[in-house]
Amino acid sequence: MQAGSLILVHFLEEQAEGYRFERKRNQWPLHITLVPWFTVADEEVLKACLTSVMQTTEAFAVTVGEQVLFGGHQEIAVNLISDQTDVVRLHHSLMALLQGMMVRIYDTHWTGAAYRAHITRHDAPHQWRTEGSKENFYDVHLVRLLAGNVCEIAERFVLNGSRPL
Repeated sequence: MQAGSLILVHFLEEQAEGYRFERKRNQWPLHITLVPWFTVADEEVLKACLTSVMQTTEAFAVTVGEQVLFGGHQEIAVNLISDQTDVVRLHHSLMALLQGMMVRIYDTHWTGAAYRAHITRHDAPHQWRTEGSKENFYDVHLVRLLAGNVCEIAERFVLNGSRPL
């Protein structure tokens, strides 16, 4: 992964543009990844296209599902999203947009038909979400990898409509 790489996520709590954190899994604010790390030739064109997609995508709510283990050694605790319909639809819209822009996605193993929306649990139990709880899904953040393995929230894109909860 190189500096300048991007990822699209929804944060479960409000995060400000410009906020920086280490790329380590336990340093990330709780989030749902929509598109894994990628590079694009023209970030400004990407932002304009993302704005257009968000204006035609209605805000929705998701329900936190059961805890399962992901990863090659089943070592990463996550909560699945119970009803994947709206999140998967948004994932597919974003993937179609990016594929049309000829971006390079670093790891496509868990995209498309293999995509399973989830919240990665980390070393802060006080931030974990409880199975059955509802979360508003009203925005998407573009996060940029900077030098030194630091991430920065580059921009926030708001979905159409009000918060559904």
